[in-house]
Amino acid sequence: MKRIFITIFFLSLLINVFAQNVSLDTLFIIKPENENAIPSEVLKFPIIKTGNEKIDKLINTDLKNRYTHNEYTKLSTEKAIKQWAYPVVYLDFEVTYLKNNIISLNISAEACGANCGAWTEYFTYNTQTGKYITIDDVIDLNSKLKLRIISEKDKQYEAQKKELKSYITDSEIELDEDGYEWALNEYESCQKDFKIKTFALHNGYLEIIEVCPLPNVIKYLSPTIELKYKFEEIYPYLKMKEIAK
Repeated sequence: MKRIFITIFFLSLLINVFAQNVSLDTLFIIKPENENAIPSEVLKFPIIKTGNEKIDKLINTDLKNRYTHNEYTKLSTEKAIKQWAYPVVYLDFEVTYLKNNIISLNISAEACGANCGAWTEYFTYNTQTGKYITIDDVIDLNSKLKLRIISEKDKQYEAQKKELKSYITDSEIELDEDGYEWALNEYESCQKDFKIKTFALHNGYLEIIEVCPLPNVIKYLSPTIELKYKFEEIYPYLKMKEIAK
C-alpha cells in the first residue's frame, strides 16, 4: 500500500469584527495525489485564537475532540487531524457569526472509501469563557418557539413528500414505486426522529439544522429542510439576548 505523507503548516489570519479581535490559524493538510485524493486539494481545519492561551486551549481541544468524536483525546490538534484525515478528500470551514464574544462556525468534509460521503458539522463557542454553546443556551425550548419549529419542520416534510411522489411520473428522474417507498420511509423516519439540537448562528438570524441522510443509492432524493429565524422575530425566546445586537 502506498504510504501517504502529510505536511502541516499554518496560516494566521486576523479577523477584526465589531472591535473584537480574534485570530484564526488555518491548519493546512496537504495530501499527495493518490486514488482517493483530489489533485491539488488542500484540507483546512480551524484553530481559534482569542488572545488568551487558557481559553484557546479550552476551545481548540474541545473542537478537536468533538469533531473527531473523541477518537484522539490524547493527541494535539495537529496530530489528531493528521491521523483522522487519512480517508478525507475535502475539508474546509466557514465562520458564520463572530461578534459579541461568540463564534459560530461549520466544518465540511468529504471522505471516500467504497463510496464517497460528505457532511457538515456545526460548532459555537463563547470566546471569553471558552464554553461550548448548545441550542439550550441560545433559546428557550420550553416555549411556543419549539412548537413553531416543529410545526414548520412538519410542513416542509409534508411538502417534500408530495414532491417526492411527483417524481414517479417525472421522466427525467425515473423513480419507480420501490424507490419511492424506500425514500418515503426514510423521510418519515427523519421527520419522526427530528430533534432541535444542531444549529448555526448567522448575522441576523438563527438556523436550526435538519439533515435527512439517505443511503447512497437514493441520496439524490434527499429532502431540503430550511429552518431560519430572524433574531428580531424570536427575541422574546432568546436566552442570549446579546447575539441580536
